[in-house]
Amino acid sequence: MDLLQAFQKVLATESLSEEPNEVIPADEYDLENQMDYLMQRVGQFQGRIRFQQLFRPGSSRNLLVATFLALLELVRLQQLHIEQTTPYGELWIGVFSNGNGQSTESISATESHREGHGRGAH
Repeated sequence: MDLLQAFQKVLATESLSEEPNEVIPADEYDLENQMDYLMQRVGQFQGRIRFQQLFRPGSSRNLLVATFLALLELVRLQQLHIEQTTPYGELWIGVFSNGNGQSTESISATESHREGHGRGAH
């Protein structure tokens, strides 16, 4: 199972709670808030969590997409990593370590994000 297939499975199994023609306010699902949520969520599981456990049950499609985008951004920033120990096996999300065996979990994802691309940088 690849990352896209895993996300499609999440979308298919969640009871989506949105109307088809719903107008979504631009700031309803803030990427930085979702990044913070993901770092906290992974931390609740001692730095390693199953992909499907990242998503809140009963979430709207928009929240699921925002959470997935936040995950991709955290991977890009090397705050989180994705691993798969067997072909087509479970995807696991983990906190990056800094090479000394220490996790980077204490580093705020939004601080890293704001330094390069945050709202104040425009």
